[in-house]
Amino acid sequence: MSQLSSNVPCTKSLPTLPDELWAYIGGFLLKPDLAKSYSISPIFFDLWMKKVFQDVKICSLRDLNTLRTLCTMTPLATRYVTKLTLCPQFFPLEEAATSSSYQKSQSQTIYLSEKLTNASSTQEIPTITAVQILLTKTAQMTNLKTLVIKCRTPDDAKLFGNIVIFLDAIKVHANRLENLEINVPTEFLEEVLAAMPCWATLRSISLGFEGAIKRNRGKAAWKKAALFINLYSATLHRLVIFAASVNNDPIPLFSGLEHLPNLTEISLSLSAEYFTPQHRGSGLLETFLKAHSEQILDLELRSAGRFRHEESSHPLLLHHPLFIIDFPSLTCLRFVLNDKYHNPTQLSTEPPIADLLCKNLTQYRGRLQQLCITGRTLSFSEVKALASSLALDDSENNSHLTYLDVRIQSFDADVLTVLARAFPTLDDLCLGHPYLCNTVPTSDAILPARCNTFVDSMSNCDPALSQWKLRHLHIYLREFQAWEQVKEALLSALPNLATINGHSDDRTIAENIIPT
Repeated sequence: MSQLSSNVPCTKSLPTLPDELWAYIGGFLLKPDLAKSYSISPIFFDLWMKKVFQDVKICSLRDLNTLRTLCTMTPLATRYVTKLTLCPQFFPLEEAATSSSYQKSQSQTIYLSEKLTNASSTQEIPTITAVQILLTKTAQMTNLKTLVIKCRTPDDAKLFGNIVIFLDAIKVHANRLENLEINVPTEFLEEVLAAMPCWATLRSISLGFEGAIKRNRGKAAWKKAALFINLYSATLHRLVIFAASVNNDPIPLFSGLEHLPNLTEISLSLSAEYFTPQHRGSGLLETFLKAHSEQILDLELRSAGRFRHEESSHPLLLHHPLFIIDFPSLTCLRFVLNDKYHNPTQLSTEPPIADLLCKNLTQYRGRLQQLCITGRTLSFSEVKALASSLALDDSENNSHLTYLDVRIQSFDADVLTVLARAFPTLDDLCLGHPYLCNTVPTSDAILPARCNTFVDSMSNCDPALSQWKLRHLHIYLREFQAWEQVKEALLSALPNLATINGHSDDRTIAENIIPT
């Protein structure tokens, strides 16, 4: 990580701070004042411009952030934009612009800027003026890498027709755009894909769909999606399909996809039922994954939706034949389980899935660098099964696992010891929102005693903890009252720990605030 202070033309020494913190400080500057920061340091200017303009979202004319962006994004600022998110509310049907009217005048910009001073009048800004300004600025975004088209309701998607104008303008970046994300109701899928220009260097496609659609239209929509993806078979490295809440079976998608020779990352979010071996489309998913198994480095599977097969007491995803597929190059595995039980008191009586975890994960022993299992809270026996399935024998080299994200029921010294022994080179660990030394809430009356038990167990912990290379720990105890004592015990027992819950440097300020 580079340090900026040595490059600042100032006679006084500045504190040595990481770039991320300087960027955070710059986020408090008003956009019109950013240009003045160049006189302080060109490095600061560059860092802060990236912070403000790197990720731009255009929502609607009633959104003040959208208006400020339109009015303060100079031609220089547009060159810092690498990601542009566009919502169709910005293009009302009644006021369409033509692709030939890109030119904006200084008076129009001044007009928009004046409207910013009176928030109540922002609705009166002519849409045609704002659209023309956006089109001009879009053409100047010479470093644009990611385009996101996003709407979540049919009312929004009905406005999509006029985004064609915007897409026509953005074609000037066809040889630079690398990532495309489309999140729309399924009924508008065909219309959205048909409007897309051809991108010469597209490396990542993310298609997110939701909502009800008639069976015949749904089948046609999935076929259209497959054809669209196939257009980029030569350049595509990453494919994301989010269709967990779609009522129409995505079978035609997997049957229509060609072999993607450069694909290395796959993320699939589908209904839980789609992962049952009995499902008629399960074989198509298995065939698709087998065809790319030799080249996949990163695999994410999300099981979503409600169970309909009540006879199954385990997450359906764990029964899918995909776990018998050999992925020899896989280094990152993430799967989200759809668990029926979210109450730990119920979960503790559920038959353990330890055997399934061992069976499905053993083949990745010594290969995985990152593993994430969410959507189910793991019992202690399941954590041990997970550790034993991936841990290498003492005679072998250490496990390659550097990142682990799981949700556990109970947090205690035993859990940490199991993980420390199995993964001595682990660098980053996330444990969710467990209870302290129990699987159920602790009453205030006995919480101090339970907290003392944890502190004592950590002070007399296994030597593996003191030798553990763990540097980053993320955990948010439900008994927040005990956090201070727990935190101090962790810092004493884990000498290599650099951050707790994202806090660094001052090891005493780690917080137990559950992020929203």
